[in-house]
Amino acid sequence: MRLHPIVWWLRRVADREDVIPLAFPITTKSGEQISSIPIKKGTPIDIHIDAYNRWAFLRTILIWDA
Repeated sequence: MRLHPIVWWLRRVADREDVIPLAFPITTKSGEQISSIPIKKGTPIDIHIDAYNRWAFLRTILIWDA
């Protein structure tokens, strides 16, 4: 696992319509529950590599330091 990646984030543009499924449904401000996010063609997407696996790493430290 790389904790300090060379590139922090990547920007991509969707070349077709797609749907991103969520692990758990979320409730929007309007009260609607959604379980996926629709992505339209041409939508810019930021992928934050520096945030991947951070919670798993911190959780391991917290368990072993307890």
